[in-house]
Amino acid sequence: MKFSKAEAYRHLRHRIITQNLLPGQVLNEKEQMGRYDIGRTPMREILLELRKDGLVKSVPRAGTFVAPLELREFNHVIEIRTNLEGLVGQLAAERITEEQLCRLRKIMQAVDDCSSTGKKRSDELFQFESDFHKVTYEATFNPQLSEMLQKLHGVCARFWYYLVFGEKEILAQINDQRQMLAALEVRDVDLAKSIMEKHIQTFSNQVKENILGIQHSA
Repeated sequence: MKFSKAEAYRHLRHRIITQNLLPGQVLNEKEQMGRYDIGRTPMREILLELRKDGLVKSVPRAGTFVAPLELREFNHVIEIRTNLEGLVGQLAAERITEEQLCRLRKIMQAVDDCSSTGKKRSDELFQFESDFHKVTYEATFNPQLSEMLQKLHGVCARFWYYLVFGEKEILAQINDQRQMLAALEVRDVDLAKSIMEKHIQTFSNQVKENILGIQHSA
């Protein structure tokens, strides 16, 4: 199957985030070119974009690898996201359109209608959670802010998949988003900001607790 450059980028990014490609795994350029049926130049541009996303690393004379998962980097990202997600709450409450509110309502309805079980259910719920973030980013009508947060969300999502959070944790995150939707419906700027900051801090605490648990059990 032949992929466009944009499709190949999204697919490869998804494989890294969902741990289909593991931290430290070599990304052979020719292999990926064959997988996506695209040329050397677009593949190198894709890998460059993934480096900018913080998802791959290149080492001279050694090659390109899936970036390692480092708690220090996660802490740096969370520092940024806590403040920027609060700004998203503020701007979205002021600027969100009825069409975007409708999309958020449909995401919440999809969560309620989700009948999958096991890992498939967790994966689908996480996708709904990610879709909600994407719409709220768009609702700021600030392309630079939206693009930055999409990339930071990808870095954080890798930790989510690595630590294998289950349905309970995902639904807790989605419950925050239900509250966020209610705040956006009435355009409560302060409440939307507070919910988004709490949402990110709760996620950060969950990640750190799980990492600590892994270290203690090692």
